[in-house]
Amino acid sequence: MKKILTSINRCWIYLCALVIIAYFKIANGLKVYNVSSIPKQGGVLIASNHVSMFETFIIPASIIFKMRGRKIYAPAKSELFQNLIVKTLLTSWGSFPVKRDSAHIGAIKKIITLLKKDKVMVFPEGTRSKTGELRRGNRMLGRIVLMAKPIVVPVRVFGAEKILGNKNEKPKPFHKITVKYGSPINLKNFYAAKGDSKELSQKIIDHIMEAISAIH
Repeated sequence: MKKILTSINRCWIYLCALVIIAYFKIANGLKVYNVSSIPKQGGVLIASNHVSMFETFIIPASIIFKMRGRKIYAPAKSELFQNLIVKTLLTSWGSFPVKRDSAHIGAIKKIITLLKKDKVMVFPEGTRSKTGELRRGNRMLGRIVLMAKPIVVPVRVFGAEKILGNKNEKPKPFHKITVKYGSPINLKNFYAAKGDSKELSQKIIDHIMEAISAIH
């Protein structure tokens, strides 16, 4: 029975990914580059910039589209789980609730556990950038990476922030969107290093942010 439910869930996830990719290709000319840089096996942290709500759907869909229904886990703000229908959809995709502006110990432990063998998508900045520019990464994520020691793949989304616009720009619903995946980041020296964990965690998250920034 469990295998049947798993198969149904994979089919559902893949169908959703197809719909999402098709929509953004038609509406926004979506282009995705180098998604094959994500290893198919083992724990992988997918670290992206965060400029809109749309990368929350586009990034997992672009990976699932290539990996045929493989679930991509992701922490999401707890407010989204208050609606039963939305909660069911998010949970089926692999999202789980996290309280903002707090050290959610349960979520941190869950991410560390998942990173031993699964794929987890995060936004190192913690919140959306209102300017589109990269902000400083959250040191807590650096700590999680140091503890779990996963492969880390940077990704950067371009153009999604234009769709809804902001107080200075009008919405551009058909603006082009591009997603570019970078090569896995070499963090072996940090993983093997000994010393102050806070300092190491900050160095790791700074290194991750530099890798995202280097994607053009």
